[in-house]
Amino acid sequence: MADGPFVETHHGLEESEGLKVIEVAGTIVELEAIDRDGSRIPITRIPSGRALRGMDEEDAGDVIEMYTDRIVVVSDDDFIVTVDVQD
Repeated sequence: MADGPFVETHHGLEESEGLKVIEVAGTIVELEAIDRDGSRIPITRIPSGRALRGMDEEDAGDVIEMYTDRIVVVSDDDFIVTVDVQD
């Protein structure tokens, strides 16, 4: 769904929690971080939640800008993940 309001989780949400749960399989074709000014920055990876919050001893949680390898400082967990799914 273009610009769909989806929430990604690995925590087994139940539909009784107020969210419609669907499973989507596909290929990630683009990752973007939302900058503080609302612009989109293409990135190479999204760290785990623990790493992103500085709670992973083995992963600094850096968000890296694509093509420049610059560390991107994100103010939230706001990312856009574009997934190519087959109909």
